[in-house]
Amino acid sequence: MESQAKLIESLANALAINPDVKLICRLAHTIKGCASNFGVDALSELAGKMEEGCNAMERQTADR
Repeated sequence: MESQAKLIESLANALAINPDVKLICRLAHTIKGCASNFGVDALSELAGKMEEGCNAMERQTADR
């Protein structure tokens, strides 16, 4: 559980300091998987939506 708490902390830092879309996407993906493994479906779904949003942002940036 300690590593999951560190993931959440890393995500918060990535969002607050200098939004790094790739890092946020990777952390969201990891949190989604961990939450799913522990049966925390609401968190898994939320992290999945965050991951989808990050992927969409990356695609938009790549298209420019």
